[in-house]
Amino acid sequence: MSKTEADIHKGLRSLFPGTECSFLAVVKSVAGEYCNVIDDGFEYHEVRLRASINGNSNKTLLVPATGSWVIVSRIKSSDELFVSMFSEVEKVFLRGSQFGGMVKVEALIQRLNAIENAFNSFLNEYKMHVHSGGTAPSGSTGTTISVQQPISPITRRSDIENTEVTHG
Repeated sequence: MSKTEADIHKGLRSLFPGTECSFLAVVKSVAGEYCNVIDDGFEYHEVRLRASINGNSNKTLLVPATGSWVIVSRIKSSDELFVSMFSEVEKVFLRGSQFGGMVKVEALIQRLNAIENAFNSFLNEYKMHVHSGGTAPSGSTGTTISVQQPISPITRRSDIENTEVTHG
């Protein structure tokens, strides 16, 4: 935070001492559903990333980037805090993570197009293939089909998954 930003921050705090419900802070670290934040040199530990922590994995969870700004709010008049707004989100979990990451549509389309093109080429070769003559025990005689290059490498999960957004 620049000196000017720090002065503004302190000035706003001094207007309403003791009544602060929300404040700006910088994310120091993230672990699970909690983060540690720093505000005006003071570190707050185990700040919730969701207002309600009930152990339910069927939830929406935004994970802030370390070093980013957040607005931290107090839950009623307790000492419990939660992140109410984010300046930068590193990961998003929508209703859990059992289905894995979201599909990278462009990468998936490219992979599917490659498969479709290879299949269409193979199909055209197959349709044009004509056997001439008979077959002998040692092999066939006549025209042979040229071999298509295999799609390589085969599609992997990491090719089409965006792990920054998971859903379930």
